[in-house]
Amino acid sequence: MERNRGRLYVLVLVVGLVHVSQGVTCPAECSVCENDPGTGDIIAVECAGYSPMNLDTSIKVAKLSDFALRSTEVTMNYFQGKPNLEYVRMKNFGIETLASDVFTDTTALRTLDLSVNNMVTITTTTFLSSPSLTELILDSNSISTIDDTAFSTVSGIQKLNLANNNISILSDNVFSGLRNLIELDLSNNKFTSINGVALSLASTLVSLDLSGNYLVSLDTLQFSNLATLSLLSIQKNDISSISVDAFNGTSLAYLDLSNNSIQEVPFGSLAAIQDTIRTLKLAGNRISSIEESRLTGYSLDLLDMSNNSLSSLGPLAFDGAVINITNIEDNNIESLPTDLSTFLSQSSSVYLSGNPWLCDCDTMWLTQSVRDASNKFLSENASDPACASPTQL
Repeated sequence: MERNRGRLYVLVLVVGLVHVSQGVTCPAECSVCENDPGTGDIIAVECAGYSPMNLDTSIKVAKLSDFALRSTEVTMNYFQGKPNLEYVRMKNFGIETLASDVFTDTTALRTLDLSVNNMVTITTTTFLSSPSLTELILDSNSISTIDDTAFSTVSGIQKLNLANNNISILSDNVFSGLRNLIELDLSNNKFTSINGVALSLASTLVSLDLSGNYLVSLDTLQFSNLATLSLLSIQKNDISSISVDAFNGTSLAYLDLSNNSIQEVPFGSLAAIQDTIRTLKLAGNRISSIEESRLTGYSLDLLDMSNNSLSSLGPLAFDGAVINITNIEDNNIESLPTDLSTFLSQSSSVYLSGNPWLCDCDTMWLTQSVRDASNKFLSENASDPACASPTQL
């Protein structure tokens, strides 16, 4: 009798272990599974070709990709009975629309990533069932139209990514309900101008990315209501004109104007942010000179003037400025005046490669400086500064 009881106990124990192991088994389609250390339940997965319907109710983070939906609309039955989901990614699912009740059961949902899908229009009902969102990622769709009240039901969003779409126009009120928006990515769309009224309603913005559009100018007071804006990227446009008060009202610490058609450093426009700017990127433009003494009073971590048309720098080009790293690589500079020796010695780095340096008696001080501390004058992956004439530095 005792022997049979022992066998029964072992059998129950084994069955119990099998049941637990089945509960924590990572699905074959998933490359990453994370378990709750207390219960052993799977709480986070990263899967390809895996249906949201099969997600366990314990899962909080679901990073899914490359799944073919039965239709182009995501309906409620995909997420029914999954109240613990906080993060959902459905990348490359072929999604065109969301049912208005799709996330009714996922009341804890904070981050929704619908990148690389086929969405064209964002309407008032698109996010009706997800009012608790704080991050919304919609990059790499085909979005061209956003209704005025599209984000009215998700007023708590802090990060909004609309990059790599077909948006050319923003209505005046499109951001009016987003009272907590901190980061906005509108890069690689089809904007030819900036709707300052729309942006002014996103008055809590800290970071704005408008890179890779078709902007040709920055006009008067376009960012004037963005007092907390500290990071602005407008690289890879075709900007040639910047209004003198374009940045008035902001507190920019980082400004990237690289790869545009700017012909001179916009000192008039920069005056409004002289006290706050720390990183200024003007690489890949058509700038041929730096006006002397115009950088006086600036304190920069980085000034990037690489890939321009600089042919010379005057003795007072950096007069009165404190710049940690200055990049003047890939210009047409042949020599530097000895007056800049103090600036070079006080800077952490001044990158010089890619210029046609003339190595004569007048520049001997520079060649000696480069020999003594070559790393200081060489950016990562750049070749050593070399003499165009004579051939050795």
